[in-house]
Amino acid sequence: MRGPEKRLLSITVILSLCFLFTGCGPRQFRADLFQANEMTGWGPEGLTWNGRDLVLGSGRTVVFLSSLETGAFVNAGSFYNSDGSYIFSRDPLVLTSSRPIEISGSAWEAGCCGEGFLWIANSPGKEIIKVSMKNEILTSIPFPGELPGGLAFDGKDLWAADSLKATIYRISTEGKILQQFPSPVSSPTGLAWDCGQLWITGIESCTSATRDCNPPRLVRINPRTESVTREIPLPRQISRPASLEWVKGNLWVGDRDLNRVFRIPDSEPAPPEAP
Repeated sequence: MRGPEKRLLSITVILSLCFLFTGCGPRQFRADLFQANEMTGWGPEGLTWNGRDLVLGSGRTVVFLSSLETGAFVNAGSFYNSDGSYIFSRDPLVLTSSRPIEISGSAWEAGCCGEGFLWIANSPGKEIIKVSMKNEILTSIPFPGELPGGLAFDGKDLWAADSLKATIYRISTEGKILQQFPSPVSSPTGLAWDCGQLWITGIESCTSATRDCNPPRLVRINPRTESVTREIPLPRQISRPASLEWVKGNLWVGDRDLNRVFRIPDSEPAPPEAP
């Protein structure tokens, strides 16, 4: 067997073992701009879709990504991990304000093709702010809970999660509380609107200090009945989901610890065939 053939055989064997023992991991990409440091912490904490780009936020920084290509993620430190790829569709937006700002959720309003407004849950100020693409804070409404987490926009109203009190709020863009109910996830950190349904991700909590005591969850609820209509098991590689968005049949989940954004297909299981 010649050298090139041996190399090809070795690669084939390695890939076969990868798929056999790990499935080569879920699809994702690495959010390089949001490395852990004193200024931004872990990210991304905000995740939304503007009709063209996936919009990520952490600290005071917002980036706009297009031409996304995902790769497999086996586990932290694995040789087989892929970081994926993307391009920046516009310059990053660094929020400028005299007030302290720390993005803990984001949602997009109106427009398409990158034009519109960004709603941001600002945890230090316990507020939700509306930002233009000219980096202007247009309005601010108070957050009704203790610790703002995920944020979503349904075309008319805002949906916001309180990560500390495990509560979901529907709030008008003027700041009026229209609805509130207990979150089915103990510590909700990400919300996404899906054609009349609301997706929630976060972690469960308990009194033990072990990692297994805080499993991540991803559920969908009917906002009218406030009941869970579906739950998708998250890949074992995701440990701390911090943000969420639904785009064209895919759920994007940002992991705080890994600084990666995972793509989770939203495919309903096929109904059983009639006997």
